[in-house]
Amino acid sequence: MAEGEEVKNKQVLFRNYIDGFPKESDMYISTGNTIRLKLPQGSNGVLVKNLVLSCDPFMLFLMRKSDDSGLFGCYTPDSPITGYGVAKILDSGNPKFQKGDLVWGMPGITACAGFYVVSTPKKGETVFVSAASGGVGQLVGQLAKYFPEGIDIYFENVGGKMLNAAILNMRNHGRFSAFDYLVHYSQFYDILLPFIREGKIVYIEDVTEGLEKTPAALVGLFSGRNIGKQMIVVSRE
Repeated sequence: MAEGEEVKNKQVLFRNYIDGFPKESDMYISTGNTIRLKLPQGSNGVLVKNLVLSCDPFMLFLMRKSDDSGLFGCYTPDSPITGYGVAKILDSGNPKFQKGDLVWGMPGITACAGFYVVSTPKKGETVFVSAASGGVGQLVGQLAKYFPEGIDIYFENVGGKMLNAAILNMRNHGRFSAFDYLVHYSQFYDILLPFIREGKIVYIEDVTEGLEKTPAALVGLFSGRNIGKQMIVVSRE
């Protein structure tokens, strides 16, 4: 693509507010808009190209009409679905950001904050993390077997049957951690990044190729089809 060229800007648009869980028909792909690959003269903004998009549980709540939708606000019908991801800077009018820089998402911050700050684990304690690898039904019936002496820390991500089962198996003075936790990001990066570089953190990704498959991937997240972090690869360059 030539610098300054105008190209199609493919988008995933939100059709209308939902009840329950989303269906693929609640989203649709639009290719009608275009975008110029060069910022206007004098702009101090940043133009990015999406590389990887994240499918996250909080997106479900933004699809429901509400007066309390948190950081993003509810999605607007016939407007793009927004979220986190990884992007590359194509053009920058801001001296802090250079062409070619990568813009990273935030996975891992919630886990780190919840584990170290909220849960404050101690050696020898038993920790139960809901939605750690999917397959809710497989875990609920086996909690008593895996935790015969009870659970010290419950890391709440999904609610429902897992939450009920955790309550029934909780020890006296056990702790519940529920999220999001949005402060002190920098100190959590200081903890996480060395673990990643040293290979101490192992992660599983469920990768879907192509923006047009976003509706199916997002619906799969809420029906338990994904194994690992659900993401959409838009471009590999």
